[in-house]
Amino acid sequence: MIENTTPATVIVEPATVDNNVFAPSAPPGLIYVPLGYQQITATGTAASLTVPTGATMAVISVETAGIRWRDDGTAPTASIGMPIAAAAAPIQYNGRLSAFKLIAQTG
Repeated sequence: MIENTTPATVIVEPATVDNNVFAPSAPPGLIYVPLGYQQITATGTAASLTVPTGATMAVISVETAGIRWRDDGTAPTASIGMPIAAAAAPIQYNGRLSAFKLIAQTG
């Protein structure tokens, strides 16, 4: 078993897209309405998102150490799953928010 010693700080902002909001500088369909905020300290145990009602996407930012994530019903491990490096550009996740799980990735 791989021991994760560096926790990762992950910022999650669940949101929905509102096509009815007028913003002259934004293309249609790109107006995001934040529905919450969650900060997760990723460790050696897979964590799930807290998904507010109506959320259809999330902006995910990894701050202090890399993580791995999966959304196929299987928990990620420190070496299996889609990686996101610390300080990488935030990702916009549009998949099944309720199935999204993340874990700290060892270096």
